[in-house]
Amino acid sequence: MADLVGELQKVKTSIRRQMLDNLSFQNNQMWEVDRSVRPEYSSLLNPRPGGIVRVDRLGGLKPLTPPPLSNIAMQALEFEQSQLEQLTGVTRYNQGLDAKSLNKTATGISAIMGASQQRIELIARTFAETGVRELFRLMLALNQQFMDKTYSLRIYGESSMVEPDDIKGLFDISINVGISAGRQEETQQQMMQLLQMAPGLMQGGVMTPDNVYEVLKKLMSSWGHKDVDRYVSDPQYVQQMQQQMEQLGQQAQQMQQQLEQSQQLLQMLPPELLQQTQQQLQMMQQQQSMMQQQGAPPAQPQGMPPQPGGM
Repeated sequence: MADLVGELQKVKTSIRRQMLDNLSFQNNQMWEVDRSVRPEYSSLLNPRPGGIVRVDRLGGLKPLTPPPLSNIAMQALEFEQSQLEQLTGVTRYNQGLDAKSLNKTATGISAIMGASQQRIELIARTFAETGVRELFRLMLALNQQFMDKTYSLRIYGESSMVEPDDIKGLFDISINVGISAGRQEETQQQMMQLLQMAPGLMQGGVMTPDNVYEVLKKLMSSWGHKDVDRYVSDPQYVQQMQQQMEQLGQQAQQMQQQLEQSQQLLQMLPPELLQQTQQQLQMMQQQQSMMQQQGAPPAQPQGMPPQPGGM
């Protein structure tokens, strides 16, 4: 970029300096002096508002005023600016500086801005692929050579541990070049149109909830939101939660059925046997609690075989 605009910048600087010199000469002009009037040269060399110059006779001083600056200098500046825009692709439309563009069609302005943005993106892509990629490759090589302990890194809000063995070998380095504001607005409009078409596409089987989720992620990323999961949920995560809820419901239903079966069995027992069974269960619970406090193994219920390995 500097090679493209360097010479033109020098020309513009020279024209501007000459314009300032001409303005300075207009305000502080030179003088034609007759030596016979014997003026005060210090007053002529140091002009000031309201100052006076003493002379022996009148008519011996004459100002030498240079001609005013013509429009040629402004035309030259405009020409150099147009050359810069053609070389760099950065036009006044991109910077919002040309008020005359309000009288032109939106389609034409969009075409000009699109062409200039493509040139800027090409320059940025070339810089990223040739310079930034190699820079990160060298940084990775230095880490592989000198990293000797585990480090904690924070990536997208989550902490992860990186060990020296994790960065051994060869890696592919991918560069993402940021797009301009105009391209972001275009992407946002495309994603919103796709969301409006999503219900019909899902009915036709062309689109799935996962595809809608990816569209929302792209849209929110173009809006500048990095924590997308705070606003929308991954359909796979929602499906896993639904499956877990279904499993919990099935387990609760099975436990309810077992409880009902146990109650039915207890109701079928004679009252005397039911009371005796409840008393035995209470005694067993008391004995187990006492033996656990004393550190002894729990007693076996009556009528049950001993545990394997017992004497």
